[in-house]
Amino acid sequence: MRIGDLATDPARRLPAAARTAYLAAKAHELAGNLLRDFCRIVAQAGVPIGGVSRRAGHARVSTPRDIYAQVTPDMHTEVADRIGALLFRPP
Repeated sequence: MRIGDLATDPARRLPAAARTAYLAAKAHELAGNLLRDFCRIVAQAGVPIGGVSRRAGHARVSTPRDIYAQVTPDMHTEVADRIGALLFRPP
């Protein structure tokens, strides 16, 4: 949700209490998206996953490792290049 979307948001027609709850849920969703994107970016940049976990406020290192450290197309290429270099390097 972008800031400009608030003017056309269907929540404008809701009663005040429902509108407040709706906007709070949207804000929570946005915050979660920002945290996820931050964690994904720093994990892909090579920041140790323990640091990512602490910065994001997770109790366990396994949480960001399982959720945010997903394999990207760039990672696939890097892995393939490294395996190729090991298998096909000149004797």
